Amino acid sequence: MKLDLRSKVFLLSVGLITFSAIAANVSFAAVLDAGLAERVRADVFVRLPFIASAIALVAAVAMPALASHWMSKIRRSSTAARRMAAGHDELAELGRALQGLAGNLEGALKSLKEERVLMERSLEEMRESILLLDRTAWGPRGAPGSGWRS
Repeated sequence: MKLDLRSKVFLLSVGLITFSAIAANVSFAAVLDAGLAERVRADVFVRLPFIASAIALVAAVAMPALASHWMSKIRRSSTAARRMAAGHDELAELGRALQGLAGNLEGALKSLKEERVLMERSLEEMRESILLLDRTAWGPRGAPGSGWRS
């Protein structure tokens, strides 16, 4: 189980508090008289159930909130998955639009190719016409060698 940042900070705090309590117990036991150390220890043991109850209360309040948060994420994910399966996804709509655009571009490209072929044929026929005119009608009309008869 991977812990998030809050959990790590909480566990670190609990560890530091425990370490501080142990260090205080060890240092106070050496400095203070045995009776005072026992009274402090007894006081800690009296307050420990209240502290544990407070921690349990915080956990009891936080867990349903966390569970609700996780469930809402799961619900959103499952709703998105159902929408994608039904074809109501924005990406699916974009894909359909792009397929339509590709079809339109393909039609336009085909039309341009047909026009190019028609233009090439027209140019070839014009070239043949010019060559035919070049052989038969070069020069002023009626000039010798022009091919025109007066």
